[in-house]
Amino acid sequence: MAFTKWNHSKYSRKSFFSFFLQKKIFINYWFIQGGTVFREPIICKTIPLLVPGWKQPIIIGRHAFGDQYRCQDMVIKHPGRVTLKYAPADGAPPTEVEVFNFTSSGGVSLAMYNTDESITGFAHSCFQYALKKAK
Repeated sequence: MAFTKWNHSKYSRKSFFSFFLQKKIFINYWFIQGGTVFREPIICKTIPLLVPGWKQPIIIGRHAFGDQYRCQDMVIKHPGRVTLKYAPADGAPPTEVEVFNFTSSGGVSLAMYNTDESITGFAHSCFQYALKKAK
């Protein structure tokens, strides 16, 4: 199949999906459950498989929590230490760990987080989705 270039600035999102449906190359199905985005290819009998031995779709679950959207990043321009500090709400002594010591030049630093409830929810939605697909 020849690849047809898509002009992003010329068409709307609706016509974007129509374009791929007409060309029969729209292959992703999205399903959101409990903050997890599952992506599954749609297998069509008329479209040849890239890997003929794979008969079942590979499903990818992505944890759509705010950790990556609310993370903090920083450009480091000079030598120095980057640390991560946790200050407990109950007034207990804070914990501080060294992340990296930039000795000769700068770089970048990134801090992310996740909650226990969110991690448990991700695991639960993955198991629920797997059980649903096993039926």
